Amino acid sequence: NSCYFTPLPYKDHIEAQEQSQTTASIRNKIKQFKLIIRVTDKSNNFYIGSAIEFVKTVQQYFMDTNAFIVIKENPFNEILNKVIQLLNNLRSNIFILQWQYNEMIPDRKTTELAHLYFNPKTHKIK
Repeated sequence: NSCYFTPLPYKDHIEAQEQSQTTASIRNKIKQFKLIIRVTDKSNNFYIGSAIEFVKTVQQYFMDTNAFIVIKENPFNEILNKVIQLLNNLRSNIFILQWQYNEMIPDRKTTELAHLYFNPKTHKIK
């Protein structure tokens, strides 16, 4: 089975090569200087900074807030099963109606554990 492609115009070919080289150069600089690139919370800006400083900031945030814990294994399936079991129990004992059950039952394909994104707020950086 052979595929046929329309030839790419020379100008587009050169532009694609230049963009590929630029992308490769950016990737090399990110590795070389141990940088991270993150989308910021506000507007469509990117934060580029030291990965080491980013890790320090995250660790300091953890210590200051005590809002998060690092987990060693993923408890997602266990939690999801307990929620489904509880909802099934509530429904079978007629403590909730079918429409309530349908509203609350989690979808295994779209449900995920809450996690820390920690997007830098560049508008607050001094």
